[in-house]
Amino acid sequence: MAQNVPLWRVRQLQQTPWLYEGLPVWIGNQQAYFSHAEFVQFTKSNELLPLFERPDNMRLAYVAWRIFKEWLYRRHGRPKYLAFLHAWLATPASLDSHFEAAFVAEVRTGGFSPSPSLPVGSPHPE
Repeated sequence: MAQNVPLWRVRQLQQTPWLYEGLPVWIGNQQAYFSHAEFVQFTKSNELLPLFERPDNMRLAYVAWRIFKEWLYRRHGRPKYLAFLHAWLATPASLDSHFEAAFVAEVRTGGFSPSPSLPVGSPHPE
């Protein structure tokens, strides 16, 4: 991503690690840390928000970020997801409004709840 935006904007993109770092984790379908079932079990007794704000366990954060992006993509579809992504790349400081415009939800909640039935696999079937 950083190669396609001005250098000054890269710093702004990096301020949102769940999206900046999480995107390559999701696209690469990174599965090395926890299985989906293990992550769902973790969420039954732990809050997800800290994994998106200031994670102290990057292994769990990467799994949360990957599953969240896949959920957004599958729930809202490729056109909405790409519109959000392009808007964020253009003006990263406006993440909240981009997210709200694309997904009609609050960034902090996103309406996301990882369930055992959430299909996990390649996020880009095309």
